[in-house]
Amino acid sequence: MSIFVTDKKLLEGEVFYIYMKTESGDEKPIPIFVEEEKEKHADQLLSFKVYFRKPNYKIFNTILKDAIVTQFDGTMVTHPTAIREAQLKNLLVKWDIEDEETGKVIPVSPELLDNLHPEIATAILSEYDRLTSAEMDFSDLTGANFEDILQEDLDIEETVEPTESIESAELVENPNLSDKED
Repeated sequence: MSIFVTDKKLLEGEVFYIYMKTESGDEKPIPIFVEEEKEKHADQLLSFKVYFRKPNYKIFNTILKDAIVTQFDGTMVTHPTAIREAQLKNLLVKWDIEDEETGKVIPVSPELLDNLHPEIATAILSEYDRLTSAEMDFSDLTGANFEDILQEDLDIEETVEPTESIESAELVENPNLSDKED
């Protein structure tokens, strides 16, 4: 293991989708994430492979820089959707989507990414998130298991004395509630 991102191997994922007709009669790609749904739509399921670079500090800063937007009042903020767009454009290196006429793989470009169906762009980013998510076992994070920590919290709660009993609390009548008949 290293603290440096030196591995040039790309992260490989796959995006699954089906086409569904909209009210207007257009066909729209709908991403499929759940295995049960993939099985349910197996006869119409389509997919394509996606390949991402692993972000290093320089790429991370480029994504942040690309995500800064100027608001109407002139202040600059990092916009969440701009971050996702910058991630897509900076991390997606290639895919296996082929041109229907030539059969050749279509290279990824910013212009093509701008013209993706929003659901497909989101599905690509979700696949990146899935590939880069760290699975952690929190059961031994502090040296004690979760049940011990929970029991300690419960023990603390049991020793806290209330400052005022319910019997001595002053009741305040809510003026919005009344027994009036309509």
